[in-house]
Amino acid sequence: MKKTTFLVLVIILSVVIWKHDNISQFLIQKVIFRDQYEIVEPNKYFKSDDFLLFKNVTDLKISSKNDFNNLLYTVLNSGWDSFSFFCDFSYDDCVNDFTNYIQTSEYVDTINNYINPFNSFYSLYVSSNNFNKITIEVDKLYTPEQIVAVNAVIDNFIKNNINNNMNTREKIKTFHDWIINNTRYDTNFNASTDQKSYPFHPYNAYGPLIEGYAVCSGYSDAMAIFLNKIGIKNYKISSQRNDNSEGHVWNYVLIDGTWYHIDLTWDDPVTNDKSNILIYDFFLVNTNQLEKIGTNQHNFNQNHYLEAKNS
Repeated sequence: MKKTTFLVLVIILSVVIWKHDNISQFLIQKVIFRDQYEIVEPNKYFKSDDFLLFKNVTDLKISSKNDFNNLLYTVLNSGWDSFSFFCDFSYDDCVNDFTNYIQTSEYVDTINNYINPFNSFYSLYVSSNNFNKITIEVDKLYTPEQIVAVNAVIDNFIKNNINNNMNTREKIKTFHDWIINNTRYDTNFNASTDQKSYPFHPYNAYGPLIEGYAVCSGYSDAMAIFLNKIGIKNYKISSQRNDNSEGHVWNYVLIDGTWYHIDLTWDDPVTNDKSNILIYDFFLVNTNQLEKIGTNQHNFNQNHYLEAKNS
């Protein structure tokens, strides 16, 4: 009896592979694989926040291109190192569309700005099989050792400097000032620098918090991690690159129902005499105020940051 059952399954599988139509995919996904792919709990850096552009979803299946952004946001926001899912069997071009989405869509990099920096990716790898099963492998930006070190510094700062008598603005200003007073902008690091061979880490929170040097991504990651720890809704905003400027990134934060920009990099200007200066030109300003300042480093695609539109 067992041999007969096995033979029948082999025949069915052979026909399914040969036919490879919608019915075949349905049998593979629903009968043989039974849609069984492991969904583990999100890690502790998961953000429950939904935004106008990205939302956490519980149904991690793909029926059309419109599902890509929220699925990838949920996967990355949950902190999973890898995740497998099936496209709907009626979505014939799903694998090709999703692979192209990962490789070309501007929204993929934008998702990094919305999730906790500890869950952000350095690279994404996508593989698939013949039955619309897609696997995403995530190469994280932060090492476990860096996460431990950064958490220790920020937790210690909060313990010694933040209390319940302070309002939200005071808490953010205290951290803003502390980072700037203890960090210098790393003028030796630029967009063409190889991160993996560079001896320091100014591009993430380890740089300003452990090494004392940062570029804009390091400043903004440190602030984002702090904001997450004290329960303030936030994300980062990246500028649009052009021929005359490198990309730039800063923080966007919700306080008492209103969104504001914070740019620690520009509040920690590089001076000719290397003196340490702290300013507040970019501390809690709205989008209209930011545009009036008129730097070429703060032009951003408002369709990627909908809360910042005309604010």
